[in-house]
Amino acid sequence: MYLELHFGCLFYLVVDEEDDYQILRRAAKQHWDAMKTYYEAAVDAFMKGDRKKATYLLEQGKYHNQKAREADEKSAGEILDTRKSDTQGEVITLDLHDHRPKEALSLLKLHLRSLANIPLAFRHLKVIVDTDAEDITKGKRKRMVVKFLEKESIKWAEEEGKPGTYLIQLDQIDPNKLNFVKVSE
Repeated sequence: MYLELHFGCLFYLVVDEEDDYQILRRAAKQHWDAMKTYYEAAVDAFMKGDRKKATYLLEQGKYHNQKAREADEKSAGEILDTRKSDTQGEVITLDLHDHRPKEALSLLKLHLRSLANIPLAFRHLKVIVDTDAEDITKGKRKRMVVKFLEKESIKWAEEEGKPGTYLIQLDQIDPNKLNFVKVSE
């Protein structure tokens, strides 16, 4: 692990494998916050007539924008967890419980669109919408996901003993019948 210091912000950039996702999310948030701080400081410097400082701060903001995007992309890759289950065949897990409702729905759509087009690669998509942790969305994420699945006529079942965890059988999804794919293309 190494540290990077920019504009008074400390960043942890290289992480251990055990908790990559959470650390990458934290790094992305730090970079987004730093980007915002740099852009605000650049506006202030520009308003004061200090173009050289404004240009420097703008470049630093762009740097953190790029780093935040990279951390977001890496964390998106960490979201998926592929496991072999004796009873279900190939299962891929999509953990959405840390995401805002709209972001969770977008990620679900992205993964359904991608996985439904891969014949026999995975039999099930296990979607974790809620956990035992406190839900700050008051169930909105769960309601949005269920409403979406029902609207798209995607068959799903709540995993026994795990409320907020849904199993979607991917081999029963016809990608040509998904309304959200037709709209977004």
